[in-house]
Amino acid sequence: CKHVKFIVSIDGHGDLNEKVRSGSNWSDTINFLNQIMLLGYNLTVHSVIHLNNWHGFKDLAEFIRHNNYNWTVNVLTYPGHLYIARSEDKENIKKYIDEMDIPNKQLILNHLK
Repeated sequence: CKHVKFIVSIDGHGDLNEKVRSGSNWSDTINFLNQIMLLGYNLTVHSVIHLNNWHGFKDLAEFIRHNNYNWTVNVLTYPGHLYIARSEDKENIKKYIDEMDIPNKQLILNHLK
């Protein structure tokens, strides 16, 4: 292959990722990311924001920026019980997201209108 790109799904930093991504192990994830970077492959971290992880996005954003990873973020809409727009705490989520510099921020905020 002349070009290989890895897209790694990470939805939280540390223990939070292990909680929301059943079966994941944070130290294995870090080792894998380091290996990809060491070998010179293209890497993007993809995250999906939902009710079980929104509160940890500042830590995740700091981790992503510290490691200079490409990052994409999307909003989970299914299953519906995890959709941030259905939260009774929408205003706090909106304020939290609005204070951060994250990809697709406006898309996320639009979901919270």
